[in-house]
Amino acid sequence: MMVKLGSYIELIGGGTPSKANEDYWNGNIPWASVKDFKSDVISKTQDFITQEGIDNSVTRLIPKGTLLIATRMAVGKVAFPAMDLAINQDLKAIKCKSQLDKKFLFYVLKSKSDYFNNISTGATVKGIKIAHITDLKIPLPPLEQQKKIVSILDAADELRQKDKALIAKYDELTQSLFLDMFGDPVKNEKAWEIKKLGNVCLVGSSKRVFVEELVEEGIPFYRGTEVGKLGEGKAIRPTLFITKEHYEKLKDHRGVPKKGDLLMPSICPDGRIWVVDNDTPFYFKDGRVLWVEVDSKNINSIYLRYHLKGSFFANYSNIASGTTFAELKIVALKKMDIFYPELKLQNQFAERVKAIETQKVQAQESLKKSEELFNSLLQRAFKAEVV
Repeated sequence: MMVKLGSYIELIGGGTPSKANEDYWNGNIPWASVKDFKSDVISKTQDFITQEGIDNSVTRLIPKGTLLIATRMAVGKVAFPAMDLAINQDLKAIKCKSQLDKKFLFYVLKSKSDYFNNISTGATVKGIKIAHITDLKIPLPPLEQQKKIVSILDAADELRQKDKALIAKYDELTQSLFLDMFGDPVKNEKAWEIKKLGNVCLVGSSKRVFVEELVEEGIPFYRGTEVGKLGEGKAIRPTLFITKEHYEKLKDHRGVPKKGDLLMPSICPDGRIWVVDNDTPFYFKDGRVLWVEVDSKNINSIYLRYHLKGSFFANYSNIASGTTFAELKIVALKKMDIFYPELKLQNQFAERVKAIETQKVQAQESLKKSEELFNSLLQRAFKAEVV
C-alpha cells in the first residue's frame, strides 16, 4: 500500500552555533553539513563544536545510525552517521516509527533522487521544504517484506562498493608509485631539476564559443563537468555540440587538443585531469577548461598528469584563487614548478601506470555492471518486482 511518509516519521532539525563565539567551535562533537555527505555513511566531519555550542543553539546531538537527509544543495541525499553528531540547518534527522524500517526508507529515498531534484527551488542554492518530505507517498509493505527488500539491495550494494574500493586502490597505487620514483611533488626531496610549467608546455584555453553557436548534433562540446568525468576515467554522453564547419574554423584559428594533451576543469582540487587519449574531434568551453599542450619530446603526459595531480592535492589553495570557488588560472599554472627528471625515467613511470590502468579499466567495467544492477533493483524494489 502507498502511504504518506509524514505519518510514519519524525523530523528533527539542526542549526549552526554562532561563529562569532569561539567557545562554541573546535570542540570534540562532530557537526555535520551537506559537505560531509560523501558516501552513504558519514564517518567523519570537517567541523566540530562544543557542548556549549549545542546548549546555545538550535542544533542537538543525533544518535549514530539515525537516517539523515539533506534539504539544501544536495537535496534528497541520505546518509547514516557512524557516530553521534550534531547537524546544521540544511539537514534533517529522520526518526522512523515501528512500522517503517529505517534502511528500507533509506533505499526508498535514494530511489527518489529525480523527484527531489525536480521539486527543489532556489536561484543560486536549491532547496526543498519539509512538506516535500512529509507529503511524499511511499510503498509500505509489511515489516518482514521491507527487511527482505533491504537484504537484496544490501547484497547488490556490497558488490558495487567492492568495485569502488578496488578502483580507489589502483588510484592509490599509481600515486604511491609516483612518490616512490620522484618523491613529494611539492618538497622535491630528490633534488630534481625544476622548470616552470609554462616553459615546458603551452598553457591556455580555447577560443570562446557562444551559446547561440551550439547545435543539437555535430562535434561534441565539453564543459568542465564532462572533462572532469573523463579525467576520472568515466564514460560520458555529450549533450552539447558545434557544427563541423565551426570546428574547422576554430581548428584553423587556434588549433585543437591532440592526443597526449592535458585538459582539466578550472575547479580541480581533486586532480580530475584528462590525458586526451583518442583522435575523435571535440571542442571545449573557454575559461572553465584549461589546456596544457604537451610535446612528448620534452615531457611525458602521464608523468605530468600525476605530477599536477599530486601538486593539487598537496597545495591547491596556494595554486588556485577566488573568493567563492578556488579556480585554476592560466597565469598560475604557467608559474607552477615542475620536477624535470630525465625523460627515460618519466617514460618508465608511464609504462608502469599503463599496466595499472589496464587493471583499473577492468574494475571500472565491473563497477558499471554492478551500478546498473543496483540501480535496476532500486527502481524495481518499490514496485514489488524483486520479492
